Amino acid sequence: MMNEEFCQYLYDNEFSEFMHLWKKQYEKYGTCKGSINLVLDETNRVCISGLLGKDYYGVDCAHITFQQLQKAISNTKYENCDFNEVLKMYFNHDILTNKNRQEQEQMRIQNIFKHLLEQEGKSQQWIHHIYTDHDSVYVRIVQASKENEQKCINTVDVVMKALNQLPMWQDKKENISIFASLHTKNPHAFDKNTFAYYLLMHGIVYFLKVNFPKTNLEQNEILYRAGLYQDGISNYCSIARLQALNENYQPHLGWTGFYDSYEALNVNMDNLLHIRSIVYCDRVYVVENPAVFQALLKMIKKEKIEKIGLVCTNGQLNYSAYLLLDILVNSNVETYYSGDMDPEGLLIADKIKQRYPSIKLWCYDVRHYEISKSKEQAADQRMHMLDALKDETLIRIGKCINENKNRVGYQENMIEEYYNSFRFDVKKTPISIG
Repeated sequence: MMNEEFCQYLYDNEFSEFMHLWKKQYEKYGTCKGSINLVLDETNRVCISGLLGKDYYGVDCAHITFQQLQKAISNTKYENCDFNEVLKMYFNHDILTNKNRQEQEQMRIQNIFKHLLEQEGKSQQWIHHIYTDHDSVYVRIVQASKENEQKCINTVDVVMKALNQLPMWQDKKENISIFASLHTKNPHAFDKNTFAYYLLMHGIVYFLKVNFPKTNLEQNEILYRAGLYQDGISNYCSIARLQALNENYQPHLGWTGFYDSYEALNVNMDNLLHIRSIVYCDRVYVVENPAVFQALLKMIKKEKIEKIGLVCTNGQLNYSAYLLLDILVNSNVETYYSGDMDPEGLLIADKIKQRYPSIKLWCYDVRHYEISKSKEQAADQRMHMLDALKDETLIRIGKCINENKNRVGYQENMIEEYYNSFRFDVKKTPISIG
């Protein structure tokens, strides 16, 4: 009863900040101990002076130890009170210590992952890895669960089910918006910069056993490897003199028309998803630059050179370019690639070579570098990009650029060299291979 009276006394007078400071001590130690520093003003100075039996007139901050507080209380009618119990009563609930809070939080997290680990399918391996390693994904899930636990659990559940149904498991390709709609009823569920997209990407990276992509282009490549693409219409590459077989392994009539007329055709993802193989072609030459592509096509058309195909990637490879290269490689078509001899161009070539070892680098040697060389000099910052090269042939070109005061080479200066390689019998290997 005395505890209740003391609690009421504290409520009725200006002890709010005083009690909150002791609450923090309780949370820290599991009991009231240590000391507090209480800022005094006209509203609480009189109350504190009365409770502690000490004049705090002119004092701006009172340093109060728990021992002083207990001694002061023992000189009042509340001498038999338990201040710890009064403190709990004041805040109307049991005060949790930091240790209690940590234990409860750990139990909450364990229950979340227990639920997730009960889900079926391949994604269970991913969740087990996250929970075991306590990696960045684990931290992100924990943070999200603090904001809205049920929403977080629902999101992870959805992503797990989506990972179990990735198109790559069936060797298929699918638009990511359609994929999201099928599994979540929301076509924007896996939009970039969402929590679900972050989880999906990490799940894909886990299954592909690759590093998390740093750039937007790298993310697109990872999605593509998982069988997902974001835009099947505006995403395209240019081809010429390629004949294809459709899903029924019959000549594709649309491609046939452009093939026969020696005209360029822009093929998008949706077009390529219906192509099974490339035929009637001994070699395919892939170039980076559209102007070079057009010039070579005119030459091939003029001479009516047979069984040589052309592809233009328009710089950095997109979904359609990757899919086309996949088809060419799987069709066992001898394929060659050439691009600009600058840091960016060499990195593109290196990426292609690392992904497709069977694709040959075309016109990458010292002689061709000298022909392609321009007066433009790459800044040192760009030159540092060459440190990432892995292919020895491309590393040598990088050294040539460095030795020539960072002067870079462009494809436009190589058109005649490219064309000369077409003059040889298509069954022979061009002498201009780097």
